Amino acid sequence: MAYSLFSPDIKQLKRVLATQLPGASSSRLTEAMARGLRFSTNAALLTALNSGPVDGSPDDAAFKNFLSGRDGTDVPEGLMTAALSAVKSPQAHSAIVAVMARVPDLSRNGMRTRDDGSLFAKSRPAMLDEASIGEFRRAAAWCMDRLVGAE
Repeated sequence: MAYSLFSPDIKQLKRVLATQLPGASSSRLTEAMARGLRFSTNAALLTALNSGPVDGSPDDAAFKNFLSGRDGTDVPEGLMTAALSAVKSPQAHSAIVAVMARVPDLSRNGMRTRDDGSLFAKSRPAMLDEASIGEFRRAAAWCMDRLVGAE
């Protein structure tokens, strides 16, 4: 899912990522972030931002590979996607993170079963992507309609 990103979003995104990866240097984190937004360098990202908002589609693998390949930083799966959702949809992101903390076996595909290890590892971080946040919002609205209608 692509996000329309403005310069303040990029600054906030870096702050969010820095809190999750305190050992990563600022310059490496900046370059990894650009790659995680599908830009070849941070300079390319900044040049694009000079013309207005950019469409940033998260690439978790590129983000992770850049940091891991440079200094061995351990990057959690789905971190770029989760950080973008925290920046662009903070209330929904916070609500989903709270649910994830309370229900550790929940993933984008439902509840974890014994034989879905690799699928679970991929689908749990996907709970924080924009499509999942959209589903969360629609489900919450549906529930609220039913609760209000029931009174």
